[in-house]
Amino acid sequence: MIKNLPRLILSLTTGVFLSALLTVFTIDACHRALQKATWTDEHNAIKYVCRLSTYTHLLLHGSGEASPAPLYYWPQKYFDHIREKINWLGLHPAVYYRIISLGLTVLFTAFFYILFAAQILRKPVSTAMKILQCSLLCLAFTALLFAPLTAHYAIEARAYALWNMLWLSALSFALLNPSSKKPLFICLILMALTSTGSIFQIFSMGGAAFITALLNPPIDKKNLWRKSLYFVLPMLLCFYYIPWKSGNLGFPTHLDFLHFWAAQYPLGLLCVAGIAVCFADKNNRPLAIALFSAFLLFLLEPGIAWIALRKGYPVTPRIFIYNDLVFPVFLLTLIQCLPYLGCALPNQKIKHVVIGICVALSAGLFFMGPLPSRVTAALNNTKRHFLSPSFRQEISLSSALPGEIAYWADPRCFWKIPIPEIFIRGYNQGYFDGPMR
Repeated sequence: MIKNLPRLILSLTTGVFLSALLTVFTIDACHRALQKATWTDEHNAIKYVCRLSTYTHLLLHGSGEASPAPLYYWPQKYFDHIREKINWLGLHPAVYYRIISLGLTVLFTAFFYILFAAQILRKPVSTAMKILQCSLLCLAFTALLFAPLTAHYAIEARAYALWNMLWLSALSFALLNPSSKKPLFICLILMALTSTGSIFQIFSMGGAAFITALLNPPIDKKNLWRKSLYFVLPMLLCFYYIPWKSGNLGFPTHLDFLHFWAAQYPLGLLCVAGIAVCFADKNNRPLAIALFSAFLLFLLEPGIAWIALRKGYPVTPRIFIYNDLVFPVFLLTLIQCLPYLGCALPNQKIKHVVIGICVALSAGLFFMGPLPSRVTAALNNTKRHFLSPSFRQEISLSSALPGEIAYWADPRCFWKIPIPEIFIRGYNQGYFDGPMR
């Protein structure tokens, strides 16, 4: 009992932290959902996609949106169909119709937090190493939930939250068990069913797997080509749903995007640093696939923007929502590498210096960035609204105006949504500093 006491205390601490983190995030997200204006695409998804399409039509023909992959719209259609039966909490429509995105974000976060924590606690390493790994785990998932685009699209009735969480799943499975490809394959198939833009992520992960295998001899060529099917089949599924017709909303210019992309260079440096840590020891080399995927995806972004603009589709920050995962995945990679990294170094002093630098870099990137202010704001919202009668009244159906209920629930009603000013300005005056649509 005494021998297992540190592990028990660490288990309870990580469990309490997860509960507190998800509570703060959920209450803050519900508050933001009430304050957030309804976006045109959310209206179209409910009124036209979910109510005028059958499940079979969605599967065979897609949603008809810019990214017609149907997976997100199935649960959304079901939630809309059973709204009167399931809404026993009496949620405000602005919260109810966004609860799928919020719920998926919370569930995926909890699931992978528990998986990583369980793996950390099972490993035969020192208690000090476990404490260090659990601390980095807490930082990683806090950074994930309060990253700007992740938090923003967790409260929108659109597919971005599911898309981002499935990408997190693919990267996490690549870190938890690099040799097992079946969970990864399932994640990639689900990504292909969620967004046609997943084709670039699947391609980058396939390229990362190929490069990592080449850099980690001996090379089993027969097995390598067989495993390539895990990436080819999801890409073919993406091709099935890709809308080949062109749009007419191509903005901003490619040069504007390149200025935005160049400002994101720290993401590339972070990926390179993580890859270098993985290749410091041969046991860690298979783990490089996660950050290699993120790095290749970062290098592909100018090409992705060029293709989107040529097709006449808007290039907005939301299509790069996966960049929010780079820092959390860097921390998760570091967690997996630390035990082997310590064994690979020649003496204790160098070991402690290298591990200290890695931890200092991780903590510095977290606390010197905007994340602490976002977490503080969420904590203040939670303290102000938790168990508050006024907040419970705000999120209830009784507080919704008749027009709001009709807008979300009545298929015969159509509200004219004012076009945001930034559309009128043409996206050529610093679009990437504007609203994240």
